[in-house]
Parts: sequence; structure tokens; C-alpha cells
Amino acid sequence: MFTGIQTMFLRTYILCILFEFSYELGKSDRKHTKTKNVLLFPPESVRKHTVLNDNDNVDYSNKRRFGKPVLAYITPLTPQGVNTRSGCEILGTHDIDRDWLEELRKNNSALKVVPRVLFDNWPVDDITRFFQNEIWSNRCMMELTNFLARNQFDGAVVELWTSTMVQTRGLASQYMVELLNSWGNAFHMKNMEIIVPVGPPLSADYQQTGMFSTSFLHELTNVDYVQIMTYDYSSQSPAGIAPYTWVEQSISTILSGSSHLADKLLLGVNYYGYEYSHGRVEPVIFDRFLSVLKETNTELEWDTVAKEHMLKTSDSVIYYPSLTSIELRLNLARNFGIGVGIWDYGQGLNYFSQLL
Repeated sequence: MFTGIQTMFLRTYILCILFEFSYELGKSDRKHTKTKNVLLFPPESVRKHTVLNDNDNVDYSNKRRFGKPVLAYITPLTPQGVNTRSGCEILGTHDIDRDWLEELRKNNSALKVVPRVLFDNWPVDDITRFFQNEIWSNRCMMELTNFLARNQFDGAVVELWTSTMVQTRGLASQYMVELLNSWGNAFHMKNMEIIVPVGPPLSADYQQTGMFSTSFLHELTNVDYVQIMTYDYSSQSPAGIAPYTWVEQSISTILSGSSHLADKLLLGVNYYGYEYSHGRVEPVIFDRFLSVLKETNTELEWDTVAKEHMLKTSDSVIYYPSLTSIELRLNLARNFGIGVGIWDYGQGLNYFSQLL
């Protein structure tokens, strides 16, 4: 008999759209090379007036430019609660817009819809107990896969790794590997995919965090994709959302000696920004950015270190993605032979889509 089941929650309130491509890279193509890509949108081409005039213009007739998988997080659901009788509680399921999902698939039959599943409200003791109790974890896996199949989803983004590594100080890592491989096998038996987001391997000062390593990538044999949250650069001072060199070194660290595993990786790309003002840091999405951009006393400049555009006002600095910053990171992903995961697709400007 096991206890603590009532504290286990699965929350599914963000959907993810996965675009996959069928071609394979040759062995020589998988090696990371510092290729000098000619930018379609160099820094000097991004000006206040060009952003304001063009940000809503999208030509959907253009062919895709990025030939690796793209995971796009979107937020169409409102969290609601659903009780289950097997020891798991799945939340955020009442407001699934089936008409919207049908329209998505009608427009592009190749895309896959995978809800983001979070594990909430877990005391440390229950986390360990859950991993060690095969009956409990299997019941939750069955509840989840049945829910996904019932709603015609193509798999799930299972967000378990980072919070568990933090709460257990890494002590549960091997249990997580075993559980995710077991769940991955169950997903695959139902023709579903499992994607696991993980924290970046490097801190802001380029030290190993212990969050994720090459050995974990080798061991997660039944996980389809591992998304590295390379937009999770932690800094209280204006230094960029995801400084280019830090992103590059984070991926290099994971793929060191394991370039053949590149097909499993997704590079995290931010479509949101941050505003730094008087010691405060506030998130910024497209509407706030455009509103400030319209002001006459603002300057849009290029940060040559972070390789991101920054919008300067009289009392704040806003880092927000641009065509240049996104293109550079997509080129980085190309050079590594990996895909990308975009957080959150609806927080960006419409014309970012032309880069994909």
C-alpha cells in the first residue's frame, strides 16, 4: 500500500505544436561547425520603423526555411480540474477547443499536437515514493496515455525533469531516466511521442548546473526529444534573454562527443522579452514591446555581446527578440543539426514566422 497519491497532479493547460521533417542528415552534417551564415536580416536592417511597419506581415506561400523539428508552445486552454480515480488528478482539460484543433490539422496534416503536462504540488518525499512505486507510476502513465488517445493528441511534453532535479538536488535523476524510458515505451506503443524539457546545463557564469548532461542524453533512449531551455538565462542586470555564446556553449556541453544524438535535441528559443527598470525585471510580450517602440524617445540598438536587440527608454532597457536574434539562433541550431522549441509562440511578432 502506498500513500501520498492525492498530492500528485498533472496539469495540461498549454498545447504544443510539433512540426517534423523526414530527411536525415549525413554523418558529416551532424558535426557542429562554426559556419558563416549570410544573414537574411542583419542587425542594421531591424529599425524602429521597419518593425512597426512590417511586424504583422506574413507571406504564408513561402517555403519552410528551417528543416529540422520545431516545437511551438501556445496557450489556448484555461485550467480546469478533472478528478481521476487512479491516484492521479489531471487538470486543465475542460476547455479543449476541438474545432480549433480540427482547423489546425486541416491546414497542416503534418503537424502534431502535444499538450504540455506539468507535475504540480509534489512534496519531496512523494516524488521519491512515486518513482520507486511501479504500480503508482504505471497507473498515472495509463491515465495520461488514455487521456491523450481519447482526445486524439499525438503525445505529450512531459515537464518533470527540472522541478524534480531542483527538489531532490539531483538524487532522483536515475529514477527519472527509468520512468521516462518506461513511459516513452508506452507512448510509442500507442504511436505517440514524448518530449522532455530540461534546464540549461550551464549557469549564467558558465558553470555546470548539474541539471542535464551528456550521460542523461545517452540514457533517455525512449524519449523522442529533449528540449533544452536555453532561454532560461538568469541575470538581474540587462544582459540579454539568451546570450548567444551562452546558448552555443550550453549545446556544445551536452553534445560533446555525442553529435550522433543531435536528432534528439531541441534548442530553446524565446519569443518573449524582459524589461529592466530600477532594479525590477518584468516580462514583455509583443503588445508591450510595440507600445514602447512607438514612443519617440526610444532607441533600438544591437547588443554585440548577447547578439540581441535592445530597446532603450529614459528609465529602462527592454530585450525582446528580433528577426536577427532569432535567425542567428536558428542558424546555430542548423550548425548543430538540432531542432528548436519556441516559448511562447503567441508572445512573438507575427513576422517571426517567415524565419521558420
